[in-house]
Amino acid sequence: MNRRMSQRRALRRIEGDLARSDPRLNALFIALTGLGGDKEMPVTEQIRTGPHWLPARRGTADPPPGG
Repeated sequence: MNRRMSQRRALRRIEGDLARSDPRLNALFIALTGLGGDKEMPVTEQIRTGPHWLPARRGTADPPPGG
């Protein structure tokens, strides 16, 4: 089992525990999920991941022209 699969299982287990411990909260989560489930996430709310978004480390980027 890879790491991604184990993380999904852990999240499902947490989700199930929360749903059993507080049915009203679970109903709210279901309602909120249903409201936006068919819509694409706005670009302003998306979180970019991976090395392409990390700023260059100080000292590793090319020096500015003439510098």
